[in-house]
Amino acid sequence: MTAATSVAAWPGPAAHVEPHQLAPGEQGRLVVTLEIPKGCHVQSHAPKEPFLIPTGFRGDDDRSGAILGPAVYPPAQTERFEWSPVVLEVYRDTLEIVVPVEIAPGSPAGTTTISGHVRYQGCTETACLPPVEHTIEAPFEVTA
Repeated sequence: MTAATSVAAWPGPAAHVEPHQLAPGEQGRLVVTLEIPKGCHVQSHAPKEPFLIPTGFRGDDDRSGAILGPAVYPPAQTERFEWSPVVLEVYRDTLEIVVPVEIAPGSPAGTTTISGHVRYQGCTETACLPPVEHTIEAPFEVTA
């Protein structure tokens, strides 16, 4: 896959809250999914070289009544690339970032949305695209 082909193949991340309905005091999770095109990768959330762009999630200042915990990233795959003397940690295929969610006591019932940002840099074996940052929104219901 060429870098030009991969630009069109990279879909933006998707996000949803599990379960979709949460009451004040209940816990759930925000799941952010990034589909990585075949033959491509992104760096892990803790890259092995300082010049590499980490893949990461950052929540917005929240007005949804949700308290977000720290993002949990899956184990990365270790790989060696010709251009690097260091064995790198990358994500391929489907990446799921899980963020614990707790609904604050006293949150009003109704539909609300968690929003945040996913940042990553898509790469092929030999070329990288410019880093991107996507806004995600995940609507859910706060129940009484």
